[in-house]
Amino acid sequence: MTRHRSFFSSAIVFLLLATAARAQQPNGGVSDLDKKLAWAAYTGDTAAVKSLLKKGAKINARGGGLSETALYEAASEGHTDTVEFLLHKGANIDITDWRGETAPMGAARYGRTEALGVLIGHMNHQARNELLRRSAGEGWTQAVQLLLDRGADIKARGSGSDSGASYTPLMLAIDANHFDTVKLLLSRHANVDARNSDGRTALMLTRSVDSVKLLVDNGADIRARDSRQCPVIAAGSAIYYPDILKYIGSWS
Repeated sequence: MTRHRSFFSSAIVFLLLATAARAQQPNGGVSDLDKKLAWAAYTGDTAAVKSLLKKGAKINARGGGLSETALYEAASEGHTDTVEFLLHKGANIDITDWRGETAPMGAARYGRTEALGVLIGHMNHQARNELLRRSAGEGWTQAVQLLLDRGADIKARGSGSDSGASYTPLMLAIDANHFDTVKLLLSRHANVDARNSDGRTALMLTRSVDSVKLLVDNGADIRARDSRQCPVIAAGSAIYYPDILKYIGSWS
């Protein structure tokens, strides 16, 4: 996937969000050197990155057009050599852009698996699980596969008291209707009948009949009930989709 910075989207972002984002800059505001550093990282010019850091550019400054760090720029463009150099120099992988995305999220979003693999090596187990959940919910299937290969927990839950935090990666992918991600998670033996804090299973969160069929084919309990004893047909999203209702009704 290629990143596109359209004139209109960038202009709107600058007009509405630039002032607030700049106010949150680490180590003060953004200098011209910081902006050049972000651009050099975006283009994968590692030699220029080295030179700009020597001249005083701040490695963690959010000098990108949308308040990205140099690491985010390099990661989201798949410039692995630049990513490795920035990490070696102490770049912080947890700094976010204006959308709240970190460098690993940028690499995951744009399918930069090689760069993501390098970043994962600098993430602890909890951070890998959090990125797995985010990737499943966003449909970043390549990232999901890589994170699972690198030890992320397919059963990972979030923190917090809301029901969304209790979703597994499979539930997040189902809820957002990311079919390819669902197929991958099922192929890796995700628990189809795991329940969230409301007692709902993935089957109760489906938004397409294809997803229902896929879950059922993988052993999902079509007669399950949630914590209020509501059946699948009434417990969640199914009531809004006639084709799902028809399919589930055929099992009655």
